[in-house]
Amino acid sequence: MSRKKSPQQKFDEVVQSNQYVNQTLPLLMALASQGKPKDVDQLKQRITDFFNFCAANNLRPGVEMLSSCLGVSRVAFWHWCNGTNCSLEWAECCRIARQTIMTFLEQTALSGKLNPATAIFLLKNWAGYRDTISFDDERPDLGIEARVSVKEISASIAGLIDQKERTENE
Repeated sequence: MSRKKSPQQKFDEVVQSNQYVNQTLPLLMALASQGKPKDVDQLKQRITDFFNFCAANNLRPGVEMLSSCLGVSRVAFWHWCNGTNCSLEWAECCRIARQTIMTFLEQTALSGKLNPATAIFLLKNWAGYRDTISFDDERPDLGIEARVSVKEISASIAGLIDQKERTENE
């Protein structure tokens, strides 16, 4: 009866073969050496190049790797996604790139190609997934400026209904 190998044993085999390391590291270093994009067009091109790189090299796209390819830390990338110290167009490009990574991760998990524990961990930590939902939660990491409470929504709807009734009566 054969024994299953642990993830560490599998990783050790990959590293020992040198093929993966020798092929992947130079490519990642080349992408990271480009520095920060200078304008929105360059940002868009670099993001496109990143996803093409992942597809061509059979690598799962991730936020850390994308950040490295953009020449910034993961924290700086999250700030860009939230619109901190950048234009709205720049922030939107970053949010779309991040959302593409999250969508890919979700689909990989749903198709059974990703260990469920890994999928849960990544989706909770990267995509803000939760076991429960609350309408009063604030999620500044998702680029949402402010949340409206259920009471405020109800009051707003009541105000719209009153306004409509007054308009119809006139």
